Amino acid sequence: MSECKHEMIHAFLFLSRGVRDHDDHGPAFQGHMNRINSIANTKITVFHTFHREVEAYRLHWWQCDGNCRTKKPYFGLVKRSINRPPSKRDTWWAEHQRSCGGSFIKIKEPVDYKKKKIRKATSAKKPTKSSDITSYFPNKDKDVAKNLINTPSVDDITQGISLQADRKIVVIDLTDKG
Repeated sequence: MSECKHEMIHAFLFLSRGVRDHDDHGPAFQGHMNRINSIANTKITVFHTFHREVEAYRLHWWQCDGNCRTKKPYFGLVKRSINRPPSKRDTWWAEHQRSCGGSFIKIKEPVDYKKKKIRKATSAKKPTKSSDITSYFPNKDKDVAKNLINTPSVDDITQGISLQADRKIVVIDLTDKG
């Protein structure tokens, strides 16, 4: 969705200012991008393709110390958005071990990255006495049919839908007037 919003900013700049250059991510573009991101809590970026946007989130890097670091196309680099080092869980791991045999060393991570605290193992809880399932339901002795009196009617449900349809639409002014 962010890429669609990105393109909508380009469209707005074209319609309002005649800017035809889709590579123009200057002050006007970034001003609208930052304003919309702050108002709508979105993550619009200056990237044009989803692949480049994904690449921007790959902040955990590992480098192999074996001979694959000199071979195309990856040069022994593994980049991930999560802190999960290369391991036998990767589909390519066995081939890497056979052909290279090198070890991966973490070479980059986000500046403010902090490792998650490992949860301490909780002591085994003692099993509780199981109780009858009916004890969890109120009015267990009453006739089930009596409880149907409080169920909403079709009219109540449709009125709720029409109330939702009366919600106001907020329009965001994208002009530079302030």
